[in-house]
Amino acid sequence: MRIGVIGAGNVGKTLGGQLATKHTVKYGCRDPAKHPGIGAAPVPSVCDWAEVLLVCTPGFSTAAEAEALATSFGPGVRGKVFIDATNPLSAWPKLEGALPSSYVFKAFNTIGLEHMAALGPQGAAVFGGEAAAIERGPITMLYAGAEEKRAVAAAIISDVGFDPRYVGPIRYARNLEAIAELWIHCGIGAAGLNPTVDWGGDFAFQVVGGRKG
Repeated sequence: MRIGVIGAGNVGKTLGGQLATKHTVKYGCRDPAKHPGIGAAPVPSVCDWAEVLLVCTPGFSTAAEAEALATSFGPGVRGKVFIDATNPLSAWPKLEGALPSSYVFKAFNTIGLEHMAALGPQGAAVFGGEAAAIERGPITMLYAGAEEKRAVAAAIISDVGFDPRYVGPIRYARNLEAIAELWIHCGIGAAGLNPTVDWGGDFAFQVVGGRKG
């Protein structure tokens, strides 16, 4: 599959690197010259070329910012799958609204970069802390989006190395962002309202049992 990664920061390059083992990956950047060595290209050309687009840009919070981001993709996005990996809270409806002819999913925001970068064989991850020696299998990755394209999003999530669990249409992205806020609160003490809560970044919320979807 041809996958375009929009953004070449830590998350974009980490996810893109995982996906490049099974797919053809290109990075779209506003200024490709600032990202030598990864074959970066202008965002519109990558959007034209790609079958699936993974949005890993810095966060946005207003409809105007979402509209500007969507406009930067160019006209070649109609009917394509977008996986929004950004972490601004309550931003998903703005991006979906700015891309009415595309299929927008929310994923990769309920865990930290530590897990993206340290997946073991077959996606198995070793958790830190008190479970440091226990290999528990693939980490759960919750995702939300259009039912008719969920198999595409699930394949991308699985190929990164996570266990995809579908939670419903894109309106449930608000619930995923609540989980993301909780992860940030517990995992990054200085970012939470209570700085005495600091679990460290090497934990994840895991689905145990149930039917996979």
